[in-house]
Amino acid sequence: MISVALIGDTGFKEFAPLVRWLRSESASVTTSVYADISAWLSAEAVQPHRHRLTVVLQASSDQFASKDVEHLIGTTMYSGLLCCFGVWCEGDGRTRRVWPNSVRVPARYARQLIQRELRRVEENRPPLPPTAARDEIFLYRESEEPLRGADRIRRGAALVISPDRVYRSTLAQVLNASGWDAASAGLDRDSLTHVRSPLLLVHDLDPRCFAVDTSLRRCRKRFPQADIFGLVSMPQQLEIPEDSELRAVIPKLAPEWAVQQMESAMFL
Repeated sequence: MISVALIGDTGFKEFAPLVRWLRSESASVTTSVYADISAWLSAEAVQPHRHRLTVVLQASSDQFASKDVEHLIGTTMYSGLLCCFGVWCEGDGRTRRVWPNSVRVPARYARQLIQRELRRVEENRPPLPPTAARDEIFLYRESEEPLRGADRIRRGAALVISPDRVYRSTLAQVLNASGWDAASAGLDRDSLTHVRSPLLLVHDLDPRCFAVDTSLRRCRKRFPQADIFGLVSMPQQLEIPEDSELRAVIPKLAPEWAVQQMESAMFL
């Protein structure tokens, strides 16, 4: 059994798909959650070397104190450490030097690297050292294998609904390039008249208003078999009710990444 520690807010919407995937990735993976690095260090003092891999979920640039980070890096030197950072931390590599480049990875690209680390642990190989140079990091990460389970993806009809004509057209093109048969439509009822019943339905939630909520209810009633995903610019500020029609809410970042997140939730 591989014990993985998660440090940070696992309920933060930007990290939620990654956390759900990690918890369902393998029967041999068990996760423990710590609110901050201090909580992790306290647990480590009681039971040393319990965790084979530690994943930090960084939502903001100054979320973790430098002294705590230094202690964490030293303690995980021979196990494994990744800092999965959100969109608000994209510039930290230029403006801050808290986390070594060898452990930093954008949350939207973290899944494949975590898979590689889990395989490394299974094979009892040492982690990439925090002092690794950029060329070493590049070679280490470029040798990764494709996502496990990708061959189980069965794409079909997809539908993108958005009041933004350019955005829905762009996302439909990305879906088509990924192997889907994608169409796009606006929020009005008439735009769905000649649409095929989709397997995947992507609904733009910006701006969240009565028209969007009405469109969501209409879609669920008309396409009960579809997996419906919401896309929004600031998911952490959006409250989704328990009886929501949405399978998940995904940030509007790179369209290719959004498609990968939806496919992973559906098939992997």
